[in-house]
Amino acid sequence: MRPVRISGLGCTLLDFVYNGVDFSGEEFKKYRSRELGDGGLTPGHLVFLEDLEKFAGKDFEAINKDITGDRKPDTFNIGGPAVVSIIHAAQMLGKDAEIRFVASLGRDWIEKKILSILADTPVDAGEFLTRDLRTPFTNVFSDPSYNEGRGERTFINNIGAAACLQPEDLPEGFLKADILVLGGTALVPGIHDRLDDILNTAGPDTYKLINTVFDFRNERRSPGKPWPIGKNHGSFPLIDLMIMDREEALKISGQNDIDAAIRYFVESPLKSFIITNGTESVVIYSEPQGLVIPHSMPVSKAIFSKVVSGETDGDTTGAGDNFVGGVIYSIASQMADGKALPDLIEASKWGIVSGGYACFYMGGTFIEKYEGEKLEKIRYYYDLFTKQLENA
Repeated sequence: MRPVRISGLGCTLLDFVYNGVDFSGEEFKKYRSRELGDGGLTPGHLVFLEDLEKFAGKDFEAINKDITGDRKPDTFNIGGPAVVSIIHAAQMLGKDAEIRFVASLGRDWIEKKILSILADTPVDAGEFLTRDLRTPFTNVFSDPSYNEGRGERTFINNIGAAACLQPEDLPEGFLKADILVLGGTALVPGIHDRLDDILNTAGPDTYKLINTVFDFRNERRSPGKPWPIGKNHGSFPLIDLMIMDREEALKISGQNDIDAAIRYFVESPLKSFIITNGTESVVIYSEPQGLVIPHSMPVSKAIFSKVVSGETDGDTTGAGDNFVGGVIYSIASQMADGKALPDLIEASKWGIVSGGYACFYMGGTFIEKYEGEKLEKIRYYYDLFTKQLENA
């Protein structure tokens, strides 16, 4: 049987990760948002670099020096809501999948750094596009003690060359994969604004998965109004699975509480969705699977206890993206086993342990010492999580 074909599309960038930033400190509080969409920093959210500069009235370098004390990043890591999940899925799947990924980079030292890191992963950069612009990057401020030790991050994004990526740039056959992953396309405006066209071109035989990201562009453009997924949510009938976090679910639905948002998505043409909420339970709905009443699934106790006890040296950067990667891994594995309709309960189990395991290391991307290392480590927690659910 041929390997499962997976195509991923989204923003690829370099994360400059600063751990141990105190979100309650005076240096950080100077740049905290006063109201939604004003360009200030908010724990758990992303802001564009140019908007933060306008908010603060000073350039980015000065802001960064204020917050970090002019120290160097604790680590550099490949970031981006699509590429991190695709790397994770590729590491877990090994030779059971053919992975294609498209992104737009600039011509600078950041591009070289990204390609050097990517060379240590199973994802090939051969179809990347290069522009005479700056490579996208994100400063990630991480406060592991925030929210009673659960941890949180804040992101400052420079969109750079990602602003140029268009559907016409995609190579032949890219959209005709078994699984198409469109990750965090709000950071790639030329793709996000044409989701309807892309999903229609992919066709009915491709499993189409979208994972969202905080859409600061549309929040700034139309404060308080629902964020678009396609034209007037016209992409909903074309999506097989949409994965959101709690904040994104509220913003996309335009609802004020999560129960109302869940009802909105259940009543919408969206076939299936998963809503994550940090260390709280995950909500899973799938009409094709017969999950017409949203199902709730807890986090892994084994992972959570290690994180809150301070036993690990990692942070929460990339936890959501690795959750998505775990879901992709499970769906692809189920396809390889001949399952026509993926079991999203099973997929979410792999998502939960994958997202949790991301808290054991700095940054979102884990560099393996040997092929299959990450699957081996995460399977241990998957087995513990399975027992946890059986004994609940």
